[in-house]
Amino acid sequence: MVSPSSNSKDLDKTQDTKLSPLDAEIVDQINNSKMSNETKQEIISYLEMYSGPIPHPSILEGYEKLYHGASKEIINNGIAESKHRRKLESDRQKRRGRLAWTSLIVISMVTILFICLSAYLILHNHSIAGSVFGTVGVFTLLGGVVGNIDELTQNDDLSNPKDHKTDN
Repeated sequence: MVSPSSNSKDLDKTQDTKLSPLDAEIVDQINNSKMSNETKQEIISYLEMYSGPIPHPSILEGYEKLYHGASKEIINNGIAESKHRRKLESDRQKRRGRLAWTSLIVISMVTILFICLSAYLILHNHSIAGSVFGTVGVFTLLGGVVGNIDELTQNDDLSNPKDHKTDN
C-alpha cells in the first residue's frame, strides 16, 4: 500500500519503492495528472497495489461474511493451485532436460557415424567423398549443439511460442 504524503515531494518518493511496471505507471499517471496535490495524496493513500493467487484480505473478509469458512477454502485453494503450477513447471523442465540429452546423444551418434564413414571412405581412396562426410558430421554436431543451447537457455517460457500452441 502506498502511504499518504504531506507534500508533492513525498508523492515522488512512492516511485522509489519497488513497484511493478504497471503499478509504477499508475502512480506516474496520478502524479502527472492535473489534480490538486491533496487529491493526488488522497488517491495514493487509498491505492493498494496487490497481486497474487489469493484475494485481498478485505475481499476475503466479505466472502467470510457470506459463508463461514470460505476464506480458509479460498486460501487453501490458492496454495494448492500454486503447488500444482510449480509441479507442472518442474515436470516440464525435467521433460525439456530429457529431450535435450536425447537430442545430444542422437546428434553425437549421427556425428560419429558420419566421421566413421568419412574415415572408411578416405582409407579406401575416396578422399573427396570422405571429406564431405566428415564435414557434414562436424557441422551436424555443431548445428545440433548450437540449436539446443538456443532452445534450452530461454528463461522466459511465456515468450516461447512452441510451448503455447493453441488450436484456433
